Amino acid sequence: MDLGAVRPLVFGTVLADVEVCRAELEALRVVRGWADAREMEVLGRLDELAAEQPSVFPEDEVAKASKSSLGKASRVRSRKKACDDVPELADALSSGDTTGDRVDAFAKATAGLTPEELAKVAEQGAVIAAAAANASERQYRETLERIVGRAKHDDGLGQLARQRAATRLRWWHGADGMWNLAGRFDAVRGTELEGRIRNMIETLFHGTISGVP
Repeated sequence: MDLGAVRPLVFGTVLADVEVCRAELEALRVVRGWADAREMEVLGRLDELAAEQPSVFPEDEVAKASKSSLGKASRVRSRKKACDDVPELADALSSGDTTGDRVDAFAKATAGLTPEELAKVAEQGAVIAAAAANASERQYRETLERIVGRAKHDDGLGQLARQRAATRLRWWHGADGMWNLAGRFDAVRGTELEGRIRNMIETLFHGTISGVP
C-alpha cells in the first residue's frame, strides 16, 4: 500500500460545513470497512505462508503490526471465520457497506453453535448482510438474536436432539452403603421414565413383588 498516495486522499477534503463533514464521515466508514476486509485478506495470506514457513505466526504478525495484543489480533481471526461462514457478510465488508464491528457482533452471537446450527444461520446470509449495512445497532443485534435463536431451536427438534445427546445415567454405592442413581434426560424420555419409576415404586410399596415386604 502506497501510504504517501493514500494520505492526501484521506486528508484532502476541506471540511467547509456540516454537510461536507457528514459526507466525510460516511466516506470514512466505507474506508474503515475496506481496511477491515483487507486486514483479513492479509491474515489469510499469512496463513498460507505459515503452512510453508512454520516460523511464521500469523496472529503475532498482526499484533506487532497493529501494536496490539495477541488477544486483539485474534479478533481478526474471528472476523475472518465469520466472513468465511457467511460470504454475504464478507461482501458487505469489502464493499464498505459495513464495518468490522458488525462482523464482531455476528461472531459473538454465533459463538458455540454446532456446524448444523451455523449452516442454518448462514442460509440467512443476505438478511444478515442487509441488517449489518442498514440497521441500527439495536436492530442488527435483534436480527442476529432472532436468526440464531431459530437455528438453535429449529422448532424444538434441534433442541430435543441436543438434549438427547446430553442424556446421562449413572449409579453407584455410597460410603454409607446406599445404592444411588442419578441421570439427566430430555423431557420426552424423562416423562416416560418417571412414569415407569412411579409404577415400580407403587408396586414395591404394595408388596406385589415376591420377597418384598
